[in-house]
Amino acid sequence: MSKTVVENEEEFEPLVEAIQDEDGWTVDESMITDPDGDVFTQLTDTSAEKGQGLAEWLIGTALVALGVLVVFALFAPSFIEAFNTQITAMIP
Repeated sequence: MSKTVVENEEEFEPLVEAIQDEDGWTVDESMITDPDGDVFTQLTDTSAEKGQGLAEWLIGTALVALGVLVVFALFAPSFIEAFNTQITAMIP
């Protein structure tokens, strides 16, 4: 009797490497069958993995925005002063 055990990608890849040369094991792209008939399958998308990419993208975007704000805060006063000096010099 075969049972299905669902593995995530972190556990599935080392399992494939460990049993790759063993006799009686059948390895497919997303499924492994052992000599007893047990089947190990890999889930391609889980809700945690879907959300993880979005969270990483949001964190990266926030860091870029923070960097832009820091650069603006450092250099804005000198640009404003130079701009005001040029405008004041052109007023008759």
